[in-house]
Amino acid sequence: MLNRSGSLARLENLDEERVKVLHTTVPIVCASERSSSDGATQEPEYHTKGEERSPNELMDDIATRFKEWAKHNIPLKGTEQELDQLLPMSIEAAKVRLKEGNQRFINGSVTGFFANIALSLDAGRQTQNIDYQKPWACVVACSDSRVAPEVIFDTGLRDLFVTRIAGNLADSLVLGSLEYAVTKFKKTVVVEDDDGVQEKITDGSVKLIVVLGHQECGAIKAACDALDHPGHVQGNVGELVKQVFDSANRAKHVDDIAYDFLTYGEAPPRHLSFRDKAVQRAVYFNVQNVMADLEAKSETIRNARQAGQIEIVGYIFDLDSRHLIKVPHKD
Repeated sequence: MLNRSGSLARLENLDEERVKVLHTTVPIVCASERSSSDGATQEPEYHTKGEERSPNELMDDIATRFKEWAKHNIPLKGTEQELDQLLPMSIEAAKVRLKEGNQRFINGSVTGFFANIALSLDAGRQTQNIDYQKPWACVVACSDSRVAPEVIFDTGLRDLFVTRIAGNLADSLVLGSLEYAVTKFKKTVVVEDDDGVQEKITDGSVKLIVVLGHQECGAIKAACDALDHPGHVQGNVGELVKQVFDSANRAKHVDDIAYDFLTYGEAPPRHLSFRDKAVQRAVYFNVQNVMADLEAKSETIRNARQAGQIEIVGYIFDLDSRHLIKVPHKD
């Protein structure tokens, strides 16, 4: 049987000094119910409490978050077969898990962060399947400090296999990392048909490769500026910027509101200058280009995608709203 009791017991018996340390470093987010004009209860509204919280209140909050996280994520302990059984079984299931995690982040009801705190406090963590690594999604993300995939998708340890490079590019080192993840990590699950016959199925644990761009990307801004001022960016930064020239150049010659992703959908409307619009469009085009590069430059990834083992998806993370804007593949 799966055993989460060890870490929960430690959370419930933290000494007061440790809790005081957490009290000074961890923001507490709580929910309050809202009522509509007709008196119906709506979804809870999450907010950060400004008043002081006692150590016991903080401890209770962390323990509650950890229990909630344990319902949706890979637990800290269990046999390999038990842990495998909790991984997303399909591409669609992996997408749902990402979407739900991002929604928790938007609401301020994150749980993965608290679970990682629990791990760090657990003195018995050396027994918690340290060899077990079967991520269910790969993420090609930017190095930007505001765009941490594990936080945006509210995941815990072991969930994501992340590569980060300015501009969320896919050079040979990133491609090699992704190929390793797609081919290395295997899970074995037991399925049962209508007649009660059980069968073990082994396939890759990775179901998605996510290309994650973001609003106000510095690498994209630098590329757009470099088009106007050739030679301004030099050295290794210049080499990096060259990788997104195509996206920046295309953005400067497109005037289509469909690419102004901050003016529609769930992101808040904004009034952008021509230059800012060009940057945002370049972010969009860059995500498309990287998605295309993954297949064009890697036979391993291309074959896995064509075999239906994985799917490549693109998103732009909006810093203002914290929503994810879906980016389609190139036509």
